[in-house]
Order: sequence, then C-alpha cells, then structure tokens
Amino acid sequence: MPDGHLTLSSFITRYIRDHNITVHELSRNTKIAHSTLDRWIAGTSTPTLKQLDILARYTHVDLCYLVDLVVPDRTRRERVVADDLANRISQLPQDWQDVVDAVLIGLAAKSTNKIAKE
Repeated sequence: MPDGHLTLSSFITRYIRDHNITVHELSRNTKIAHSTLDRWIAGTSTPTLKQLDILARYTHVDLCYLVDLVVPDRTRRERVVADDLANRISQLPQDWQDVVDAVLIGLAAKSTNKIAKE
C-alpha cells in the first residue's frame, strides 16, 4: 500500500525531483504525452491501466503500487482492473477470445472444486 497520503501527482513530482529530470524528459522516455503527465500532476485526469503499466516499468515500481495511488478503494480498484481486462480481451480476435474464455472457465471450475473440498 502507498506511503501515507501519497498520490499519483506527488509520486510523479517526487520521481522527477529525485531523478533530476523534467516532465518533458519523462514524457519523451515513456512516450506519454507531456500534456497528459501535466494533467496527472494537476490531478485533473487519471491514467489508464496501460499508461500506469508504462509508468511503473519506467520508474521500476510495482504496477499495483501505482494502481493503489490512483484507486485506493480495493473494491473499486478490482472493478477497474476487471474492466480493463475485459476491454483488452474484447480487442482480441474471436478465436483468442474463445481460448481466454475457456481458460477462465477452467480456472473458475478449479477454484470452485478447491473450495468444495475445504
């Protein structure tokens, strides 16, 4: 869980300060638009999960850490992640969607069987 009352804005601001870079450099290195980073810092918009993943990889922090900064409520965070996953799956070709559905159904059945045995 994030430190104290850390927000995405303060995380980015601290990262920029601690690594002696500018927003422009962060934008160039992550390929996230400068204006987008400015809006995150101002707190006027929130990133997508894909954008958070890019930022997490660049800053070498766990994606879940950044998700916690943006969506601190666990139930809401799980919905955000589930919605993003569903959106990504829907963009796959139909045959891949069928494979993912089969895998998810198999995992759900396995989980149900495990719970029943306990």
